Amino acid sequence: MKKLRAVLLILIFMFLFSSCSRIERGETPLTESYLKELGYLEYTNQNYLYLIRYPDIFDSSEEYDNGIVLTSDEAKLSVWATKSDESLEDSFNAAKQTFSDYFDEQLGKNKYSLFYKDGETRTGYYYAMKYFGNFYGFKFTFPADKKEEYQKYIENIIKNFLITEPK
Repeated sequence: MKKLRAVLLILIFMFLFSSCSRIERGETPLTESYLKELGYLEYTNQNYLYLIRYPDIFDSSEEYDNGIVLTSDEAKLSVWATKSDESLEDSFNAAKQTFSDYFDEQLGKNKYSLFYKDGETRTGYYYAMKYFGNFYGFKFTFPADKKEEYQKYIENIIKNFLITEPK
C-alpha cells in the first residue's frame, strides 16, 4: 500500500511539474484571463469554425465571410480560411513564389510558414495550416526594425489559432 501511495505521489508531482514547464515554454494556448491581461482580443469565424486571438494594437477592422483584416498605422493582420483540394506542398510552393523575397521558411506535417521582405522597411510573416479540407492562415506585415516585438505577437497568435472540426 505504501508503494502504491509513493508511486501515485511521484506521478502527481511529475504531472504538475511537466505542466508548469510546458506553460512556461509556451506549448499550450494562453488562458483567457492572461490574454486579457496582455491586451489580446478574440475573433471567431462561424463559417469556417475557427477562433483566433490577436493583440489589441489595431485601429480598424474589416470582416469578410472567411476572415478579418485588421490594420493600424504600422501593421496589418489578415486572417482567412478557404476550402481547397490543393496539397500542403503545392500551397507552400505557391506562397514562396508569391513572396519571392522570403527567408526562414518552415514546412511541417500540416502547416507552413515563412518570413518575407515587404519593401525596404517592412517585413511580413505568412502562416497557413490545412485541416479538414480547408486552409486556415494569416498574413502579418509590420516594420522590419520591430521584428523582435512582433515575433512575440506572432508566437501568441499561432498558439491561439483554434479550429473546430466541422460536423
